[in-house]
Amino acid sequence: MSQAAPIFTCLACQVAFHSAELQRSHYRSDWHRYNLKRKMANLPPVEAENFAQRVLTQQAKSKEEAAEANVALRCEVCRKSYGSKNAYLSHMASKKHREKAKASLGESSPTVNAGSDDVPMASAGAETLTPTERQLKIRELNRALDEVETEEEMERLIQKKIKLSARLAPESCLFCVHTSDSFESNIEHMTQVHSFFIPDIEFMKDLPGMIKYLGEKVSVANVCLYCNGRGRGLRSLESVRDHMRHKGHCKIAYDDEIDILELSEFYDFSSTYADATAANADDEMELDTNGQIVLSRHRGDLASNTHGGGLTLTTDESELILPSGARIGHRDYLRYYRQRLQPSDTDNPALISRMLTEHADGDRPMTKAERKKMEKALILQQPKGRWALKNNHSYLETRTKHHFDTRVGIKANKLQRHFRAQILF
Repeated sequence: MSQAAPIFTCLACQVAFHSAELQRSHYRSDWHRYNLKRKMANLPPVEAENFAQRVLTQQAKSKEEAAEANVALRCEVCRKSYGSKNAYLSHMASKKHREKAKASLGESSPTVNAGSDDVPMASAGAETLTPTERQLKIRELNRALDEVETEEEMERLIQKKIKLSARLAPESCLFCVHTSDSFESNIEHMTQVHSFFIPDIEFMKDLPGMIKYLGEKVSVANVCLYCNGRGRGLRSLESVRDHMRHKGHCKIAYDDEIDILELSEFYDFSSTYADATAANADDEMELDTNGQIVLSRHRGDLASNTHGGGLTLTTDESELILPSGARIGHRDYLRYYRQRLQPSDTDNPALISRMLTEHADGDRPMTKAERKKMEKALILQQPKGRWALKNNHSYLETRTKHHFDTRVGIKANKLQRHFRAQILF
């Protein structure tokens, strides 16, 4: 009678296997570990098909939770973030959020006074959106702009963002949520509160137009007025305002030529052109025998004309020579003109000569102090004597310190427990 093949069982899952290898592989499976936990809880085991169905259900639930966690649960009006969807919805329904949203809507007025007519500053579709919905759509557009690959798609998204963005009214501050009663009051508020100033205001011809342009840069393009696109990218009006206030950038970029040309249409410098032309017509340039430029002014009111003399300008244009012979230096060299070099009190040849010949007759030998004094005077007489004397003092001090350290070290060696006399071998 043939012997039956052995059967390997798993008591936790209540299954049997024909080989030990299959049994060991089963022990390493998630199904077996799950049934072990159920056995510890005095629960019946589950079948393999039922366990696979539970795994698929749990994976789908995990994906859904991960997708909800990736959703931007942030209120742009109140600038708050929330970790769950329920907390976000509860905040959106709160009275405090509605009041802030209403105030933000009043701040971002859809119209601006440009001339005599009121021009709508947002599209009809954008006007029907609440501030929160508008901010969420703009945020989606910003994410799409980061992933865009073609210029046509980028241009389309930019135009869509321009239509959705709400412009600032002339009475709205560029740097905070304050809204003034008039345009003049708004300029006064920005000047006093944010230290805002307008460069070359005496040549300004269109101040409202420039403030409108700056407002669009802040609210639509989200660009800092002083960084002017050179810093990190900002994504919302609130972030741009916070950046300008915290960094002290409540001012217009007016240092580089490209920044000046950007705002040139709002200025009129034609009044300065006529003065420059007239001044050039009055000046005549001549070269004297020394190759220097002589400026003679026929219709000017210079004081030199009263003496019948001209002003001479050196070829390097660093000095202006008056008829009296006095020289007027250029302002770029002011730091050198202000220098006051003190004369050295050691450059006394008579004193050195007297010290050298005082004891030449050999009446008595020079003392050590007199010899050191004479050596010091001789060293200081050299071109770099003061520097050499200082280095000599440093060398002597260092040598004296080394000798002292050596003596202390030798004495300290005698205090050792196992002392050996230092003998030169």
